[in-house]
Amino acid sequence: MDVKGWNRKYAEAINHVKLIIRNIQGIITAFNVNIDALHFVKNEEIEKKLAVPEVLKETLQNLKSLPFKIETPSEFLAGLIFTMKTGHGCEWIIHKREVFEWILTNFSIDELRMGGQAGIVTNVLASLNVPNIYPHASQLPEMQAKLFVDKENIKIPMIEKGIIAFRKPLMAVRSSDEPLIHWIFEFDKGTEVKINDERIETPAANRFIATWDEYNARLELDPAFEEGSLRIIKNADKAMISGYHLLRKKYPGGSTFNECIEKTVKLLSRWKKVNPHLKIHFEQAFLSDLEIIKATCDEVFPYVDALGLNEDEVALILDAYGWNELAEKIRSECSAFILYEGAEKILGMFKLRRIIIHTRDFVLSLLKPEYEITPETEQHALLFGAAVAATRATTGQFGSLDDVQETLANPVLHLSEVGLTQHLYLAEKLEQIGITASERFLKTGIAKSDEYSLIYIPTKITDHPVSTVGLGDCITAGILVGENE
Repeated sequence: MDVKGWNRKYAEAINHVKLIIRNIQGIITAFNVNIDALHFVKNEEIEKKLAVPEVLKETLQNLKSLPFKIETPSEFLAGLIFTMKTGHGCEWIIHKREVFEWILTNFSIDELRMGGQAGIVTNVLASLNVPNIYPHASQLPEMQAKLFVDKENIKIPMIEKGIIAFRKPLMAVRSSDEPLIHWIFEFDKGTEVKINDERIETPAANRFIATWDEYNARLELDPAFEEGSLRIIKNADKAMISGYHLLRKKYPGGSTFNECIEKTVKLLSRWKKVNPHLKIHFEQAFLSDLEIIKATCDEVFPYVDALGLNEDEVALILDAYGWNELAEKIRSECSAFILYEGAEKILGMFKLRRIIIHTRDFVLSLLKPEYEITPETEQHALLFGAAVAATRATTGQFGSLDDVQETLANPVLHLSEVGLTQHLYLAEKLEQIGITASERFLKTGIAKSDEYSLIYIPTKITDHPVSTVGLGDCITAGILVGENE
């Protein structure tokens, strides 16, 4: 399909959403809502932190053997430099408060934004005027409540005089709650850092997230949300859940990640019993601990209908289940076909009905008939999700439906060349293994087999995004809207 054909499909996806958006009854968003503190990394800024010989020595050691967690300033610097060097976004958990305070002392907060998959998806859905969104916020001080968009369709459950009521965020503030702040270090393409004689230039705009969050790290559930979600669950079409990437092996007091997972599974089980038709979408996020990944997949996925994740997260799940060779291929090649192979393995391991892999340049989905939507509707959903993310990247805002349509016409946006090239490559490979004729897949972006359909789209991108944080969440929110028949 040529550029004109894909542009036509994007326009069709917008028109599809305009027809169906009012039919959505309600969407639950859980479990992680937090505050993102943004810092925009500048040239030569990191060198000043490495001027201390001991810090430089420890940072270089950590770069040789990445810890994927943060217990010292040098581990934080290693994570940031590694992310800048590769251009791949990732999130590491801060395990010690003193490191969080060191970052607060050494870096400025340039901007505060809504954070957490549940928080960002809530704001995107509300801006698109989805009728009813029910978010979970383990902590809701005024600082957090102000970061929700000011819309009537966001409904926070709270207990008033012993009964559940649903209120706008600023009407549901819990003044004694604690602000949960996550550091987001954003860098543009071409940002430079010099370490000794090595000069690093970032190959792509992206971000490094350093998280200190004791409530979401335990998946603490607000009692009002537990009770309130069960009250409205019959009238909810779907739920988006995330936040398991914040789990830790052990916590002060002796509790473990297994106990944290168990309490959420109990709630998911109750949702499904009350509303068997509820579709639960699980949005994965970066988590390097394979034991926690496996426990989460084993315990949570039996209640999940759909899974969303990026290429790094695909590789980590494959690692957790022993598909190490395929995981390494994804890390080294990351072609659409290799990701398709990874998605097929994951789909086969669990009773999922859909898996979506979203990358900067393309999105692909494996969709089973049991998900009860057509491949054509799924493609509309992927296109709309990509359009919502493009709006965020271009404007820095959570756009309305009209904003999304207007942004698609902005000349700074263009179809990803990599996405278009990968469509060609995927078509050739699918024909070689006998799944579909190359010409047909190039014409439609859809291939059908007896077990599932494969749906593909190239994304629309801008070379100089205003924001890279939450683009995957924007895609997810758009898909939740667009997947309705």
